[in-house]
Amino acid sequence: MLIIAGRAGDGTCGVSDHSLFLAIALSQHIQVSLLCREGMGPRDEYKKILDSSNVHLVPIKSFGINNFKGVLATINQIKPDIIHLQYPAREFRLSAFPLSLALEKRRLGKSLLGLTLHEYAVSHPLRKLYSSLLMRASDFIIVPSWRSFSVLRNGYAQRVFHIPDGAFFHLVLESLSIGKGSFKRRNRLLYFGFPSKTKRLGELIKIVRNLRNHKKLSQITLGIVSQSYYESSAKNLSSSLSQFVEFFPFQDVVSLYKLAQESLLVIFPFSFDTHRSSLINALSFNMPIYYFGVEEGLEEHFKDGLCFYSEKGDMEQNELILRELIVNLLQNYEETSRRILQAQSKLLESLNISKIANAHALLYNNLLRSEST
Repeated sequence: MLIIAGRAGDGTCGVSDHSLFLAIALSQHIQVSLLCREGMGPRDEYKKILDSSNVHLVPIKSFGINNFKGVLATINQIKPDIIHLQYPAREFRLSAFPLSLALEKRRLGKSLLGLTLHEYAVSHPLRKLYSSLLMRASDFIIVPSWRSFSVLRNGYAQRVFHIPDGAFFHLVLESLSIGKGSFKRRNRLLYFGFPSKTKRLGELIKIVRNLRNHKKLSQITLGIVSQSYYESSAKNLSSSLSQFVEFFPFQDVVSLYKLAQESLLVIFPFSFDTHRSSLINALSFNMPIYYFGVEEGLEEHFKDGLCFYSEKGDMEQNELILRELIVNLLQNYEETSRRILQAQSKLLESLNISKIANAHALLYNNLLRSEST
């Protein structure tokens, strides 16, 4: 099979990072090629894992329209049973390649064309239109987001499948022999991830400001790991915010792990959904995590792994729950974190990239079996 994600784990695109590790996990079962632009991955900390896998990395000059015939020639040379396109991805942001591939599907020979749609429910109307054109041409559609799956399953009932994104940071830490170690814990809440309109960072900052008004929590700070916020904050961070908010640039997995271990709590100002790769990978850090709710319908699927979140998801309730949780962590960190980590270990087991790859492989085999009959 052939996975197309534009890049191969260069660290600039969550979709391409996940696609690389999906390919690595799948290569234990089937022959996998990964098509990517030259010079776009993988980053150094991923290379050891890739080199020990059976993934065949296929670099091309570009995904631009001028190279479309060249990409088609490469695909037809590989002759995959399945072509699996990952969308949206950073490499395709200004590229017509995904749509060109869909429109020229007849030129792909007998290959099945699959699409993983990483965003849909909250996408811009133009992206939704683009995505709908891709879906019409696809033989099957995988939707990691439960919310998006709930929207799409009625319209594409026979072709749409829900498979979550998988956690892989633990594989990176293991490959580099990074153990638990000894870290000095600070009174810091830590957030990391790419910014988007669905991540309520402004609300989180207000909550932390309010929490600091309580005597027991006056020393609490907030760390935000995000390259774009780091670059913009250098000039725009007000003196009042600089007292308790610290912005960090992009971090590799090991550096991010150390930052997390030096923090009190990892926090995500959005609801848990099965496409939230930063939250899912944070499970690998063995740190207590708080999130602003759970997507409707997921509670039953992961009821043993979910804890400490706001059922309403509003700012007032999040602040109340966080206040109690942080006070308990400060008073008795080991005891308070134990129950959270026990639940999170079950969630990590369910979302481990190896289990997610198995779900993909089963789907591929079923589709090919149906096609042959």
